Amino acid sequence: MSTIKIIRAYWGSNPATIKELPPFPIYPKQEIVYVWGEDNESMFKQLGYETRLVSEDLYPYFNTDSTQYGNKLIALKLALEEFKEVMILDWDCYILRPLDTQFYEYLKSKPVQCPLYSQHSKVIPALLEAFPNPSDKLSQFFLKMEEGFGKYSWELGDGLISPNFSMLYTRDSTLGQVLLDIAIENRLEGCIEEHAFYIYSNCTLEEYLERYQPYFVQGVSQDRTNHDLMISKVQSHLNNYIDSKLPMDLYLKHI
Repeated sequence: MSTIKIIRAYWGSNPATIKELPPFPIYPKQEIVYVWGEDNESMFKQLGYETRLVSEDLYPYFNTDSTQYGNKLIALKLALEEFKEVMILDWDCYILRPLDTQFYEYLKSKPVQCPLYSQHSKVIPALLEAFPNPSDKLSQFFLKMEEGFGKYSWELGDGLISPNFSMLYTRDSTLGQVLLDIAIENRLEGCIEEHAFYIYSNCTLEEYLERYQPYFVQGVSQDRTNHDLMISKVQSHLNNYIDSKLPMDLYLKHI
């Protein structure tokens, strides 16, 4: 059974993200953190992670609050240049059980995989219901989300369906550069990496399920949708829709 490099990305200094960090690598021979800033790199090395220090000046377009998630695409590009086949995970995407032979069979089944999630069609009211009293910075990001999901999504009931970059697997070594080019050429903001993958997929929702939806992870875990919130309802509806189309067998959990 082969193993795959598990790629993480970290930039800035976000106390919420720091709380999500495991105290040590779960898969120490597989996990690599692409990290911005020497102090951040030192923190990860002290925790036992293998790291790659990324230049702050590599893609200046992503050095703003509204474009920072393009850094995930930079990490993807650099990792693919080095390893050719990778799985990039958010820090809040957890491995539920050993990555066994069946898991690697799921990877083999589709050369590029990224799960789906849903925003409510009433983007701002739904976000404010879930995240009341946001900071000015977060409020501005919500506006970028409303604009982006209005353009780059499929409709399903009251939901706006989008790729969720909590997990992306690929053995297409050019994908990172392709997504970077899409993001910059379209001047994407907000959930940049997800909008770029939506543009890249260039297909219907049904075709996306066949080509790109993994069997082993949901964009948002079903047990995170047990709230009487607009966002929870449309996400649960999406998960049930995917379950009706594909034989899901969860190895990862995104919260």
